[in-house]
Amino acid sequence: MSMSASAPPRAKRPFAIVHIQIGEQGKVRFARIKMSCGHPELDQRAVRELMAQTFAVPRVGRKAVAQWHMVRWAVPPESMPLPPV
Repeated sequence: MSMSASAPPRAKRPFAIVHIQIGEQGKVRFARIKMSCGHPELDQRAVRELMAQTFAVPRVGRKAVAQWHMVRWAVPPESMPLPPV
């Protein structure tokens, strides 16, 4: 059975884990996939979406600093793994 070209990609798991660095301005400086959802296109979407977000400015005391975080990115419902038959 072939899938149509317009069908959304399907992930193997319902999330991806992305390692991000939040800079002193609250913007994501760096993002990479730590645990794939099983589909490269969806992994890249996770990176793009996280890179576009702004987070609270990380601080140590009163000083703004860059910090690393692991973020769980949820796969959109239309791309969730299909249940076993």
